[in-house]
Amino acid sequence: MILVRSLHGPLSLAAPIATAVLSLFFGSSPTGAAAANGSQRTVPFPPATYVASVAWPTPPTVDGQAHRFVIQFPGAADRAPVTCVVSASRDLGQRSALILARHHAALPDLSHATVADLSVAQNLPVVFLTLKRPGTTPTFLASFRDPQTSFVCLSAAGAAPSPFQSVVLDLATSIRPAQQNGSTRLVRFCRLSLKDGSVGFERWQVNQSGGVRTSVVNSSLLYRYGEGVDFMELDVSEKVDSDGTVNSATLVRAVGGTPELQSTIHHRSGKRYDYELVTRQGPASGSFRTKAQSGLPSTLAIAERIKRELVGGHSDGFSVEMWDPYSPRREPSQLTIALESRKPPTITVAQGERHSVQVVDDEGHARRSEMTLSGGDRLISQCETLLK
Repeated sequence: MILVRSLHGPLSLAAPIATAVLSLFFGSSPTGAAAANGSQRTVPFPPATYVASVAWPTPPTVDGQAHRFVIQFPGAADRAPVTCVVSASRDLGQRSALILARHHAALPDLSHATVADLSVAQNLPVVFLTLKRPGTTPTFLASFRDPQTSFVCLSAAGAAPSPFQSVVLDLATSIRPAQQNGSTRLVRFCRLSLKDGSVGFERWQVNQSGGVRTSVVNSSLLYRYGEGVDFMELDVSEKVDSDGTVNSATLVRAVGGTPELQSTIHHRSGKRYDYELVTRQGPASGSFRTKAQSGLPSTLAIAERIKRELVGGHSDGFSVEMWDPYSPRREPSQLTIALESRKPPTITVAQGERHSVQVVDDEGHARRSEMTLSGGDRLISQCETLLK
């Protein structure tokens, strides 16, 4: 789920509480894209990097090295050229694809610009917006993020946004690393919204490789700020031990493409974890202990307890510990989950001053959530399971 301390302070567009709290990917491919945009083209990535295909009248080109690539879709007929900058999602720890895109276009700080047409793709981790500047042609922007890849696409606005949106959706639907290990066991997707028009997504994926399970949440939010937006991204990943406890976890939060917080924890034994933090104030490291003998419960373990105990009718609530990198005490905080009603199954989730009310399905996964923010705003999330 998404836990927000403050959308304007240290946003923890954060999720380590799991499926019972907001979650998330993949729907159908855009209907009729090839017929509308021309021949289906293979994007010519170098071997053993990425694979993707799009419908576009003329062949695209790719320039780049390692895990960063620039795709150029040439202009054709009534279609303006489109540039997409692709990077491995782990680059968020240094700079997001938004920063890389600024090497190819004079993009201003989005919080001090005029931004319109905010939207989220249907069941895909893509946000769209239009950047307007006096005396210049508007620019279409789109940003994609999943556990292995991120990209930003941009184009001078033409008569209509549909050709730009189509090529972005084709790329988002088809792009993947050329070599993948393990299998995906669960994908959930949430669309986020505020009453002022702010929009975003949260995508949750669980992978299995041998005996190792990983849980990854990718979130993006276009948060209205005057005429512009604060573009916020957050990646949270967990490696899960066989008993359901957190073996290791990382969290990276970026605003405007620049990371402002990076957190890593490692389970040493029993109650003990080591942590490393990098913030605007500088690095910090140390250790903390949990109250539970086994350590911190994983997102997956919390989700299973919601399904078994609350939805299954065996309990009215429980509390667990969670690592909170924003806590000045550098120790776990308490997360309390309680059953509010059984028909439909509804739970409340609270961590300090943050709380939400969630309608859940038979698996204990959120279908709809309302989170109360500072100032009385409500973050609305509409969620569904796309793969299980």
